[in-house]
Amino acid sequence: CDDERLSSLIERAGGLLKTAFPEAASFIRRKNGGRERVLVDLMKALKHKGGPYDIVLADGDSIHIPAKDLTVNVRGAVVVPGIVQHRRGAKAGYYIELCGGFKPTADRGRIRMILPNGFVKKATRRLWFDPSIPPGSTIEVPERQAGRFGLREVVKDGLFVLMGAAITAGIYTLSD
Repeated sequence: CDDERLSSLIERAGGLLKTAFPEAASFIRRKNGGRERVLVDLMKALKHKGGPYDIVLADGDSIHIPAKDLTVNVRGAVVVPGIVQHRRGAKAGYYIELCGGFKPTADRGRIRMILPNGFVKKATRRLWFDPSIPPGSTIEVPERQAGRFGLREVVKDGLFVLMGAAITAGIYTLSD
């Protein structure tokens, strides 16, 4: 069928098993002689059949829907990177603490969560938005890049400069 879509393929296959983890579906498309991963939101494709998320299939496409994964992978600049059990509603900080917390070299402002389907989102608090981490996700805590300073370093360095200036002013005041 020339216009078969992702949802109709799943339907023809008999639907999803109870153990399926559609949030982690990976979709591969052959393109230019190679294979490329296409980020798909299978849940939205199945909910809105024929809509923009329900992509039209091409020859050579393949989809893999794994079994449910009830863990969260924490990697990067944390004390003990690892895989921990998912807890409903938990935020990034909860999982990072389970892994011993941040290393001193962690870039706390650039923490990302890689969703099971491959989409990437910020995992840090911005105003009131602090997303919970879905099961099967990965939390990536990057190392701070050389020359990049966070607020903590700027404040600390500024205090050292002010203390030095105060001490210097005190010495000159005493010598007058």
